[in-house]
Amino acid sequence: MSLDVQRNAAGADKEQVMHGSASHRYLLVAKIVSVIWLGSLAVYFVVSPSLFLRMWPYELGELLSGWFAPLAMAWLSVAVFLQWAQVRAQETEIKQNSEALQAQTAELRRSVELMEKQTENMLRESDRRDREQSDAWLDRLYERLTFGAERIARTSEGCRLNDPAMQNEATQLVDIIGDWRAFAEHSRGHEVARSLDALGSGLRTVVDLIKQGWVLDVSLTQHGELCRELRNIERIIVEVERVRSRGLYEQSSAWLLGDFDSKALREQVATTYSELEALQANLLALDDDSRMRSGRMGSHEV
Repeated sequence: MSLDVQRNAAGADKEQVMHGSASHRYLLVAKIVSVIWLGSLAVYFVVSPSLFLRMWPYELGELLSGWFAPLAMAWLSVAVFLQWAQVRAQETEIKQNSEALQAQTAELRRSVELMEKQTENMLRESDRRDREQSDAWLDRLYERLTFGAERIARTSEGCRLNDPAMQNEATQLVDIIGDWRAFAEHSRGHEVARSLDALGSGLRTVVDLIKQGWVLDVSLTQHGELCRELRNIERIIVEVERVRSRGLYEQSSAWLLGDFDSKALREQVATTYSELEALQANLLALDDDSRMRSGRMGSHEV
């Protein structure tokens, strides 16, 4: 487009030069003809002065008007031609300016299109980076969830649930929640949904048994570790829900391996944490009684 405009501008300049040269030529010819015409009048006057002296004023006026009429007509023609040449030059200049404006408009349009494409590419690249970051962070959160489930299973070893109706029978807490080795196997296989579903089901059973009156036989240290692990898992689930709510997790490898009800698991973890917190006062009382008995036995032995 710019090359065409340059060519058109060069042609317009050439045309203006041609019109200018023609105008100068016509003007020069008109001047020469005028000089010759006036010179002939002067020669005629010099050669025959008596003829002019014998003329009446109206005759002299008719002679001069007849003499100068062709000259006036010639200069009128020259003026019309010069005006026409000027109009043509203005038209050529207007056309040239119009073409230049059209070229600038086309160039601005291309610049805008280029900027739109660049903006679109930048947004696409930014979206891709956000997705990659979200995928990586979500995968990390899934790993932390499965590892948290494994730690809860490890901590539950040695803990028991006693049925008050059957004093001599107790159920191991690890048999309800699951063995930590199974959770570790799920973690290695990236079986996120399976691991978390098993954890949620086990915690639901534990809460139901506690509400039925079963007694949790656990040390104060194990109780604190269980509460801490449950709280950590709850925080991780909240972060998982926040990342997933952004809708940037489709490429996550962990997401492709299965889904789980994060809301239900979070509520179940919170309920289990509340139940264990409610048992903390009893565990503290039992720990104080144990210490008092140990103190008494020590004093008796002394």
